[in-house]
Amino acid sequence: MQPPTVSVILPTYNRASTLRRAITSVLSQDTTAPLELIVVDDNSTDGTADVVAAIQDERLHYIRRTTNGGASAARNAGIMAARGRYIAFIDSDDEWLPFKLEKQLAALDAAGTDIGMVVCGLIRWDKRQAVYLPPPDRRRQRERNLKREIIRQNFALTSCWLVRREFFDRVGPFDEQLKCLVDWEWLLRFCLRYDLCLIEEPLLMVYASPDSISSRELDYIESLEKMLYKHASALVHDRRSLSNLHYVLGKKYCLYRSMREGRLHLLQAIRLYPLDLRVIAALLLSLLGMRLFTLVWRSVRHSKGFVA
Repeated sequence: MQPPTVSVILPTYNRASTLRRAITSVLSQDTTAPLELIVVDDNSTDGTADVVAAIQDERLHYIRRTTNGGASAARNAGIMAARGRYIAFIDSDDEWLPFKLEKQLAALDAAGTDIGMVVCGLIRWDKRQAVYLPPPDRRRQRERNLKREIIRQNFALTSCWLVRREFFDRVGPFDEQLKCLVDWEWLLRFCLRYDLCLIEEPLLMVYASPDSISSRELDYIESLEKMLYKHASALVHDRRSLSNLHYVLGKKYCLYRSMREGRLHLLQAIRLYPLDLRVIAALLLSLLGMRLFTLVWRSVRHSKGFVA
């Protein structure tokens, strides 16, 4: 068996019901590049090991952790075992579309060696609703400054990535202290130093799960707050991006935790960048109380087809 060009890391925990679909979508990629798929079982208690064992493919490698350390620890363990010149990821409830890997390899080859990674669009299924990310209505803005848009509101989940190994090593491992938003925090570190490119075409299907990390809003708030203060000094010269992070955190506080804390972050967002009408509207709306804030915000979000 020839050495892999691409190492694909698949962290999983108690997702035996969707794991085969994710594995098959990687192993059936229409690509000439040799690959290896490293499944890192984060100490599952269901039939995960049996699902992997039933798939006979020499490209598939299985690592079982003896303790449950979370998705970041599992991904980091997979990266340590990876041998490829490129690193890709897939979550155990996601599905790559057939030409994802080939198109991303071609995009990186065309972009040149100064570009450290390529991300792609995705289709997210949530409550029978399909949402395309990144939002097509901001395409021109994204073409002008892709990195800034990702820093302000990441749309590129780890399953969208293909990273040159040397760039991954320079940026460092995933932050195992964060309960969620780990992909956003790593991308923020990357974007502060290096360049990336985007394939707008959706090459990935994401199926939102009730128990997925992103659905736990209090964990989201805690992780976003840690991420914000961890990188505030690095973003001090990008006041608009820093303002947007305070806006997102303030909005989440108002929706799920504390109107007072939410207003403080919204006020800080306005101080940093007073021209953002979204922040001003959110601050005024917060004066109506959490119940009305939640009702109005969710109505607006639903009317625009948002899932976030």
